[in-house]
Amino acid sequence: MELPNSNFGVTQNGTAEKPLLESALAPLPATGNLYGGPLRPTDYRDLAARWIDREHADRALLSRVPDFEGRELLGQKKIDCSGIFIPYFLPGDGNQRSHRIRRDHPEMEGGKPKGKYMAPYGERMKLYFPAGTTAEALSDTEIPIIVTEGEFKAIALSRLATYDATAARGAA
Repeated sequence: MELPNSNFGVTQNGTAEKPLLESALAPLPATGNLYGGPLRPTDYRDLAARWIDREHADRALLSRVPDFEGRELLGQKKIDCSGIFIPYFLPGDGNQRSHRIRRDHPEMEGGKPKGKYMAPYGERMKLYFPAGTTAEALSDTEIPIIVTEGEFKAIALSRLATYDATAARGAA
């Protein structure tokens, strides 16, 4: 039996079945992110407190995922996985290669959140490049590189690179 799309499998009774998730290398649709829905006004407010404006949040393709979708994306069964979906891309490549979710309600352990940011089960951590990073920029030794702890800090720093400037800082 030939299936209409190679992303489909065949169940025991011979019917087509779509997997929980498409390939992490699937190209993004022209309209934006593959997963979740729009960020809420409270998400934009919370991001603004981290110096991430709406333009940079939208450029990074941040989206809001409900619990059931977050569980599928992370391979989890019992924990609340609703939160902000953060897609990962390689510079100059429009294909999503990974993601993490900043969970709204992580478990608490010793008074501190546990698993606030989660990647798919069993996946190793990857470098996060802010939207707009080009492959050429990475090979240009004249452009400074800043390494930071998390995705939101990287997005805020990408905003700083062009804030109130006619050209990106560090560019000739």
